[in-house]
Amino acid sequence: MPDPRPAGGGFERQAQDTKEQRSRLRRVEQPSGTMLSRLLETVTNRLAQIPGEVQAAITNLSMTKADIQAALATKSDTAHKHAAEDITSGTLANPVATTGPVSAASLTSSGDLRGATLYASGAPGYNITGTRVAAWWQSADGRAGTASSSERYKTNIEPWTVDPERVLQVVPVFYQYREAVWVAESQKVGAIPFAYDPNAHAPLEVGFIAERLHELGLWEFVVYQRTTSGTLRTTDGGQPIPDGIHYINWGIALQAVARWERDQRETLERRVDALATHLDLDI
Repeated sequence: MPDPRPAGGGFERQAQDTKEQRSRLRRVEQPSGTMLSRLLETVTNRLAQIPGEVQAAITNLSMTKADIQAALATKSDTAHKHAAEDITSGTLANPVATTGPVSAASLTSSGDLRGATLYASGAPGYNITGTRVAAWWQSADGRAGTASSSERYKTNIEPWTVDPERVLQVVPVFYQYREAVWVAESQKVGAIPFAYDPNAHAPLEVGFIAERLHELGLWEFVVYQRTTSGTLRTTDGGQPIPDGIHYINWGIALQAVARWERDQRETLERRVDALATHLDLDI
């Protein structure tokens, strides 16, 4: 009995359909001349727009030298920080704050250089032979500077007087700083981190006591504790807290006392001369 299935297992029709579909897809995928023309026009227009867009982006994102300087001028010293070990030399042109101590062989700053503690280990051994000024530290923020004595910078100038007796009541004393005593005693017993030193001792200082000057009303020569904003710290009773002495200004008080003693001497000399004239004495 002959096989009733068609030759090819019955797939000839499906194969023909697949062939026709492939032929149609090739015709669809093949671009026409109109399509190519439109595509070329689109690409050309897009390329023509790119230079303008690039220039606009450059303009929006670019900064002039003046813009950069203005932006840097508004940055605070805490806006940019370096690890201390990264700063070994160079020139700092703007306020700089570090996250630790700076140890540099050569470091120049044309702006502010700030930190909690300032060390200048070479300063004690450097002998200044040129023009010099006294160094001062501003209490409010620790800024270093000097105080000019030129009349050009002063106003409301008036004579200053002081009771010489109050100045003469100030008694010089010997003393030792408590921290220095603690360090010396720690060295004697070999406390870590100090090595044992039986001869360790705290330096003996000579000077005045700030509280005694305050009690005598000599406030002009007393350094009082202040807050970081510069206002006076006070006790619970509202009294300012003495913290130090303006030793460099103490010579002004001594000058006032010397002038007073001169006036007293001249007065006595005039009295003696008058008495000698009255008694017809040759002295």
